Amino acid sequence: MRTSLGPGASSDLAWIAEVLWGGVRGIGVALGRPPAGADVLERYRVVPNARAPRVLVPAERAAGAR
Repeated sequence: MRTSLGPGASSDLAWIAEVLWGGVRGIGVALGRPPAGADVLERYRVVPNARAPRVLVPAERAAGAR
């Protein structure tokens, strides 16, 4: 797994990404915009924010947008 969370992310968010997607080959996890040419399979919102993650909400659903 390739992870690009940047300096704004907490170690908790890095741990969550590793637990959820760490064992999957070819999967990358990025905070912010995906790299050019990347195929985006899923988008999540980090609530309340990347420094203090409590829950990941699917960004494409109405609940995630609120």
